[in-house]
Amino acid sequence: MDTRKTGSKAQEVGVSESVSVKASSVARKSTPTVSLAEFCSELSATNDKVELIGGFHFDQKRQGNLKNSRAAFQQAFADFCVKPI
Repeated sequence: MDTRKTGSKAQEVGVSESVSVKASSVARKSTPTVSLAEFCSELSATNDKVELIGGFHFDQKRQGNLKNSRAAFQQAFADFCVKPI
């Protein structure tokens, strides 16, 4: 571990920390994103509850969630389906 002095404070820089930060930033960039409209269109092909999908689309749009991964949208839809009114 490398210890560098910056002013009066010592700053420790670990090689493993920088590698994990780079790996997580690469993982975020490589995750494919889809638009909310595209996800809802695909969902309507397998789910016949159009009112529920429309409500989900409205809710996500109101929250500003217009692009995300399919997995994140699927989780948000599952949460929306059990959300109390």
